[in-house]
Amino acid sequence: MSQLTHPPADAPLPAPVCAEVAVLLHDQRHSLQVRVFADYDAALRARAGIARAGWAALAEVATDLPADPPVDDIEAAELYFGHLDDEDASVRLLTVEPAPADEAPVQDPPLAGLLAMLPALSDRRAYAVLHSLATGRGWQYALWDATDVEGELMGHEDWPLSRRLTDAQWAAVRITRAWGEIGDLAGQRVADSDTFYDVLCQAGIVCVDCDALISGPLTATWGRCDTCRTARPLAELQAEACPADSESSHPWDGPACAGCAMPSPQQVACLHCQQQVPLATAHRWRGAWIGGACCWDERRHATQ
Repeated sequence: MSQLTHPPADAPLPAPVCAEVAVLLHDQRHSLQVRVFADYDAALRARAGIARAGWAALAEVATDLPADPPVDDIEAAELYFGHLDDEDASVRLLTVEPAPADEAPVQDPPLAGLLAMLPALSDRRAYAVLHSLATGRGWQYALWDATDVEGELMGHEDWPLSRRLTDAQWAAVRITRAWGEIGDLAGQRVADSDTFYDVLCQAGIVCVDCDALISGPLTATWGRCDTCRTARPLAELQAEACPADSESSHPWDGPACAGCAMPSPQQVACLHCQQQVPLATAHRWRGAWIGGACCWDERRHATQ
């Protein structure tokens, strides 16, 4: 891991331990934005700025809202967010806590503010933070909560669909050994299923035929090293699964495969009749190809 010797010009200033910061929490239907300010008044002005930015659009549908927002920042924000059911913005003062002895100190105010306000978040807001963080970085994750336990109870006749775990029951679930093992079991299942190997093949890092490391994008190598790519006729490679998917036939799109850029054939094997049919009249269905005309009509009617 590289280390910066000089912080970027826009890097936040360190927040000393016990410093008081104002945290602006802007909660929308599908996102949660956290901003940290050095003083309370600055956070209030930013909150009012959100209200004034959306005022005109809201005034068109809220007939009791004046055409222009009030001059007072607090009044403008309260009036604006009071008309919304799926959006809110609040400001709270928080104190930067010292880091545990075994961890490096938190040096930037946004991170300090986020960590300080996490315990106060509802489950919905906490999930919004987690989901935004993970998906924004391309991380894959699985999450289990009380609804999964409630789903297991749905098979009991005396557990109605509307019933939920009590706080005491949820607390009892969380301290069980079995609940603590869920993440490890899921991770082991992924490792045992060769999913990471499939990732390497579909990314064009490992040859799908001989496991050799390959260089160059998938669209240039077709997922194979130079030796494997030239060892067999092109027709054989075209008949196999697309290396970008590994389970489906090539999604031929015009002159080449949309997944790996392998040149398209003139004919493909029909899943329905197992015969070679013209690609130009074939239909792609659930990762396979079905011939046009009668084969496609028979398959379509059979699945309706």
